[in-house]
Amino acid sequence: MLFLIKTKNIHFESNFGFFAKKLVELKHFIKFVGHLFFHKIQNQNFKVNSSTNNTNWLALGAAAISGMVIGALWYGLLFVQQWMTGNGITMDETNQKMFKNGVEQSSSGMEMGINFVAMCFYAFVMNWLLNRTNSRTWLDGATVGGAIGLMMIVGVFINNMFAMTPASLSMVDGSYSLVLFTVMGAIIGGWQKKA
Repeated sequence: MLFLIKTKNIHFESNFGFFAKKLVELKHFIKFVGHLFFHKIQNQNFKVNSSTNNTNWLALGAAAISGMVIGALWYGLLFVQQWMTGNGITMDETNQKMFKNGVEQSSSGMEMGINFVAMCFYAFVMNWLLNRTNSRTWLDGATVGGAIGLMMIVGVFINNMFAMTPASLSMVDGSYSLVLFTVMGAIIGGWQKKA
């Protein structure tokens, strides 16, 4: 019994060392992203207009719809096989029924409605953030969106690491977040009302 306890402690210590090393790497990555994002704020006159008069609602709608289109391309066309394999999803011979780990899954379409609400929320928050940073060009918007996307990549990789899912799933989901927020930021930033 004592041998098992010692073996487990060694295993725990080696895992702890691994995670400590990853935390240090994450700390350096966060500093890098913070430098990219906050460097822009430090080099500008920081004007904040908290009213919704600066909101271009058409840009927010276009960004939300572009998010839906990117998701459809990403998960429905470009990386569908990698995503399905990473999540344990298979289709029957007729491609009409979906199974997750052998159990048939039903889809009501409500998922797409919730996804669209999420895209609208992302667009609204992106607009708020671009106004706070006085970002008024597509490049500024893409930079801020890219910084958010990089932050999301870290979250996806950590979440999938603990879920023990394949690294290919992390690559698909993480790169989707990067592209999604970069494009949304570019659309909203380029279509900002001039203050």
